[in-house]
Amino acid sequence: MSGAFGAVLSWVVSRRPRVPANTRRILLWAAIPTALSVVVEWGGIVDPTNVGRALCALPLGASAAWIFVQSLRAEGERMRYDRVSS
Repeated sequence: MSGAFGAVLSWVVSRRPRVPANTRRILLWAAIPTALSVVVEWGGIVDPTNVGRALCALPLGASAAWIFVQSLRAEGERMRYDRVSS
C-alpha cells in the first residue's frame, strides 16, 4: 500500500521528472523505522501489530516507489527528447 501511495504521489506532484542524486541515502533513512521495528520485535521488547508493521514500512515503500516513478519519468523524458533531436 505504501508503494502505491508513493507512486501516485510522485506521479501527481512532480512537475519535472528527475532521478534524485542521493537515492541510497533516501532509502537508508526511510528504512530506519522498518529496521528498528525488526530489532525491537526480535529483541522481545515489543510485539507490534500488523498495523504497526505497516506504519513502519510506509516511509520505505513510499520512498522506493517515488524513486522508481521518478526514474521512469526521467527516462521517458530523455527518450522523448532523443527522438525529437534525431
